[in-house]
Amino acid sequence: MNYLDCWDVSANDFPTGCDKLEQIKFLLRYAILAPSNHNTQPWLFEVRGGEVAIIADRTRTLPVSDPDDRELFISCGAALFFLETAARAFGFDVSIRRFPQQHDPDLVAVVEIGKRSTKRSGRPELFEAITSRRTNRSKFSDNQLSPASESAIEAATSANGVRATWINSRNDRVTLAHLIGLADRAQFEDRAFRKELSSWVNPDRASEPDGLPAKSIGFDSPWNYVAPLLIRTFDLGPGKSRIDEALIQSSAAIMVLSTGFDKPIDWVRTGDALAAALLTAESQGVNASYLNQVCEVEDTRFRLAKIGTVQGYPQLVLRLGYGIPVAPTPRRPLDSVIRIRADAA
Repeated sequence: MNYLDCWDVSANDFPTGCDKLEQIKFLLRYAILAPSNHNTQPWLFEVRGGEVAIIADRTRTLPVSDPDDRELFISCGAALFFLETAARAFGFDVSIRRFPQQHDPDLVAVVEIGKRSTKRSGRPELFEAITSRRTNRSKFSDNQLSPASESAIEAATSANGVRATWINSRNDRVTLAHLIGLADRAQFEDRAFRKELSSWVNPDRASEPDGLPAKSIGFDSPWNYVAPLLIRTFDLGPGKSRIDEALIQSSAAIMVLSTGFDKPIDWVRTGDALAAALLTAESQGVNASYLNQVCEVEDTRFRLAKIGTVQGYPQLVLRLGYGIPVAPTPRRPLDSVIRIRADAA
């Protein structure tokens, strides 16, 4: 089975004449294209009549690199934004309740898919960007972002209490590059981290429904076939830090997303803001990827909060620019992440 086929979803195939359940299932084909750490896709969707419950899938956690499930909730927040964007693009009224039940911390949000009209709402350019968005880990060109693109991405990010900070000065970039290098070395010195990462790296980009294709993280053929073994066995931290430091210097723009508090609701809102930023960037022809290891190591995350005008709790580091085209990463089949309650059929 080719797990890249999920990207071939077209608005022209929307089941106009079908019942609400089939329409919601179609909308979820866009939600599963959201980004996630190591491409773990840590979400479940439970259809309850005209509602969709987004549930954190605790079986897909990363105990070493994400012990508090912070990035897991960010991923669920991104899937939430993708679902909302798709629903509004097809004319549905949408209402969202985040963490509606205090006794159920895994219930991230309930999305009510209301009445549908012939008039579409939302931002169509963001919807159209869902299927073309890629995490682009290549080295970016020297071309700078236009002021209009920067402004649009920042505006999209600065929603729901999430702060967007550009890292522009040479000194701040040097400091950030240094912290990322420290984080790389700290993580790869940890055998548990290497074992965890290697378990999510796949030699063939389409042979598994999740995880990272080895080629996408720098292991070209024939090394991609032994990438999991190399990661698990050797401390690749020094080499990884050199690569990432160079990526910082070559990026047209660097943005840090931070929040005033550091609770699950803040992480989900970060996912909302991240998804908005990524889709806005894609609509502007701008590529993006992440350098989040600096937020995954406690010491470097603390020091990142003191760079430039970064405030609060850093959640993500985005690098933006213009790279070579890259292929998408696989996705789990919709049937494996959806549950339909009896009263929804």
